[in-house]
Amino acid sequence: MTSEESSIGSETAHVGAHSQALDRMWSRRTLLGAGLGAGVALGLSGRARAQSTTHQPAGGHRPLTPVAPGDLFLLVNRTSQGWSEALWAEAQSRGYDGYLEWQLDHSNIADTALDTTLTAFPSIFMTSRQIQDNYVVPGMTNVAVAELKKACVLRSILSKRQLFEHMVEFWTDHLNIDQSDGENQVLKTTDDREVIRAHALGNFRDLLKASAHSGAMLYYLDNFSNRNTGVNENYAREIMELHTLSPGNYTEADVRELAKILTGWTIWRPADAAYGTFRYRRDWHDNAAHTLLGQVYGPNGGQAEGDAALDQLLDHPACANYIATKLCKWLLSYTPPQTVIDAVALAYTQTNGDIKSMIRTVFMPDNVELAAPFQQPKLKRPFAFVTSLMRATGATFTTTASAGAQTLLTELVKFGHMPFAWGPPDGYPDREDYWGNAVLPRWNFAARLLDNSLTPISVDVTTLFSGVSQAQCAERCNQILMGGRMDPVDVAEVHAFAMSFPSLTTQVKRESLALAASSPSYQHV
Repeated sequence: MTSEESSIGSETAHVGAHSQALDRMWSRRTLLGAGLGAGVALGLSGRARAQSTTHQPAGGHRPLTPVAPGDLFLLVNRTSQGWSEALWAEAQSRGYDGYLEWQLDHSNIADTALDTTLTAFPSIFMTSRQIQDNYVVPGMTNVAVAELKKACVLRSILSKRQLFEHMVEFWTDHLNIDQSDGENQVLKTTDDREVIRAHALGNFRDLLKASAHSGAMLYYLDNFSNRNTGVNENYAREIMELHTLSPGNYTEADVRELAKILTGWTIWRPADAAYGTFRYRRDWHDNAAHTLLGQVYGPNGGQAEGDAALDQLLDHPACANYIATKLCKWLLSYTPPQTVIDAVALAYTQTNGDIKSMIRTVFMPDNVELAAPFQQPKLKRPFAFVTSLMRATGATFTTTASAGAQTLLTELVKFGHMPFAWGPPDGYPDREDYWGNAVLPRWNFAARLLDNSLTPISVDVTTLFSGVSQAQCAERCNQILMGGRMDPVDVAEVHAFAMSFPSLTTQVKRESLALAASSPSYQHV
């Protein structure tokens, strides 16, 4: 046998063993209970349906280590874009309350390395006018579009302000804008900087009002053309349905009236020096009297009645409940107890919408215990799966961060989770039934990342597994990815895989870590 034939044979053996291990991992979690194809077909959502918090059937998922009040591991996982050993060490040194307050005080967390990296994307610091002149006019619109997406990915992976980035993702979905929608290739950059990022850990009242004056939002939901001679109801409907009150708390008459109240709320156009900024046109405003949710405005209320209408929505009890519900679902559980939602809604009301106060309430130990999030683990959405695996493995870029980010964006397209690319106004779903069947792309991404096949991204397994014996390989994978919280069944499968080879080569380390990252345990948080 030639050396080339020997190499091919060894590689085939590795692939076969890896595939068989994945098959065993996932077949245990499916109700069909047989084969890789069945595991993929049923997917993660099938695994969720098999869950129970007490006795588990053979196909069920065992809950992770039971949550206790003040569980630090949960806090780190649910307030970040991915657990890492470095972040865990920081949390352990600060303790539960200290870590949460440190992350909430994001502006005082130095992020100089990331700041330097982001200078490669000058458009993210520009006004819409500047982007129009420097990118659109020269025919480089796609460059500005890509720079915002790349910055989003790199911030999630590299930032020390992990809770802040986690909340930026949340509010980006809550106030969703499709960047590919016409002029939003320009306008969304300013919205991301001056609306979402400016208020992600501030006050929801300020956030909503900034959004209501955002050129990107007014363009996306057509209010920029809303005038007395042609009323457009799109924004009025979505600000009540998706941004504040939620369905069932307003009528179609309220939609029509709010749309009229917001006539004249438009933006400066591309030919104007102030392109993309808010403009109130008095000559477009409907000056009749209007009744919104029982309250009368006008006549001749002007721009002020629009501002007052926003306050009315923000002060409505349904708004407090809706925002509290979404926050609890994002941070704790798909089905948070109403008592926890009520506590967060009360924090909203008492603080006039202070986001930090609501987050503190979410993570009060008693509320965490009530929500029992370890009994109901949340599926990582594809973006979170990618960023968390990059963070956990300490992946680096062998060329530029921009090139690395582009590689990751290409992968996110395959997942259907590209930043700023969700068309409808409701934002990317945060539901297991939506994302749960796309298992194979996760396996492929983990395998390619850990094999250093995603140029120019590199994972240094030599350093990660320094001093680790073959018998310790699986437990080291467990520690790298989940701080030792992986399901013992999955750890045992990784151990059996690692021990099936004559020695712990670099390739075995890579494949063992990829197998662990493909396990059912690692898909959830």
